[in-house]
Amino acid sequence: MNRLSEVLPNLNELGESLTAAIVNEMTQQGHRATGAMVESVHFKVVQLLGGVELQVLYMDYGRYVELGRRAGAKRIPLDILMNWIRIKQIAVEYKEVKRVAFLIQRKIFQEGSPTRGSFAFSNNGRRKEFQLQVLSDNTDFIKEKAAEIMIEWFNVGVEGMVSELKRA
Repeated sequence: MNRLSEVLPNLNELGESLTAAIVNEMTQQGHRATGAMVESVHFKVVQLLGGVELQVLYMDYGRYVELGRRAGAKRIPLDILMNWIRIKQIAVEYKEVKRVAFLIQRKIFQEGSPTRGSFAFSNNGRRKEFQLQVLSDNTDFIKEKAAEIMIEWFNVGVEGMVSELKRA
């Protein structure tokens, strides 16, 4: 009996629930310009030597959205900001796009991110820690699913040992 196949339904349920909650929290926090980061949220189950691991993954820059950026940190590259400005249609003309990008870059450098003004785009009053919020909101569900997974993992292991002993 394969342990992973026995616990996979519970792991998939947990992964689907957490990814949906993260997508919802990101959206509520106003982090949907192109939708690329939100659409990149997915999970995978990895079998390790002594167990399994559920990984929830998303685009690399999600860590800056999750953790924010401290004031005075390295400046965000202008080309990244200019691309975002075009996507959000804040400005169209090259000179205006560059000017706005410079202003945003300076504001983030001064205040860090999220900036005070960015909270206007949030539907829930939060602009970072989407992952932490989801884990906090779903602690009981996560514990319940983890307990079910561990019990099933243990049961399958014991059944395997009994089987081995019977064959010996």
